Amino acid sequence: MSTKSAGAGSDEIGRRRLLVGGGLGAFAAPLLADPPQAQAANGDPVVLGRTNTAISVTTVRNVRGGGTALRVTARGESSVAVQAESPNIAVWGESERGEGVRGVSTFGEALFGQSLFGYGVRAVSGNGVGVDGESRDGVGVSGVSHFGIGIEGGNIATDQPAIRGSAGNGSTGVQGFSIPEDGGVIPPTSPNTGVHGRCDQPTGTGVLAESTAGAALRVEGAAVFSRSGVLTIPAGERSATQTDVPLTAASLVLAVLRRHQQFRHVEAAVTHPASSSFTVHLNLPASPGCQVAWFVVN
Repeated sequence: MSTKSAGAGSDEIGRRRLLVGGGLGAFAAPLLADPPQAQAANGDPVVLGRTNTAISVTTVRNVRGGGTALRVTARGESSVAVQAESPNIAVWGESERGEGVRGVSTFGEALFGQSLFGYGVRAVSGNGVGVDGESRDGVGVSGVSHFGIGIEGGNIATDQPAIRGSAGNGSTGVQGFSIPEDGGVIPPTSPNTGVHGRCDQPTGTGVLAESTAGAALRVEGAAVFSRSGVLTIPAGERSATQTDVPLTAASLVLAVLRRHQQFRHVEAAVTHPASSSFTVHLNLPASPGCQVAWFVVN
């Protein structure tokens, strides 16, 4: 009896071990294949590789002078070091004396912001730079918006510009151009130019200056116009034609004699838009050395 009992007990123990082992294996397989997410609550440590949920702010503070509070590194060509999502503000940068947000890049955009309806990039600083973008070969700061303003600058200062562009190597300080809907070629930068505005559309405007009370355009210094020059009228002739001047039906040619010629004056300057030319007519045959200064408007 004792032997039979011992055998039966051994068989029962083996059977229970088999059932228990099989049950654990059945549950262990899915756990190893797809482990559940660890939810860290308030007061719990942050769990790497898992979703951490809290209902209050998580603060990381480094009290060492010149230290870094948080450093995140991601490897790979398409990797993202930090991703922030929010229905309101995804990333908030604030500084009292330094930069609110700084972006540094070697070949790409140092700081890139994109928005469908709001601001592409918004940074606030008390006394320093709101946004500082620096790049060796790419774009320092890029702002793109589908329906709003890509980059906007404003201030209330009386002696500082809202937007400043400077080129320290003899290039263009600020360049603005308008491209038609079907595409176009971006013009190259002009050397030694403060502001460059261009529009190649037939009814477009490269630079528009408007004022309802003051001066729409003020020029201090020499002004150079490509559609101006001097036309020589041969002695004995009463007219001469200037060619290679782009004209429209609204173009006006202003023409005057460069020096006094007794009893002679300009009667008319007739435009020929189809041939990109105009003809200057005198009231009498020209004397030797007769020159007419001309200027085209519109």
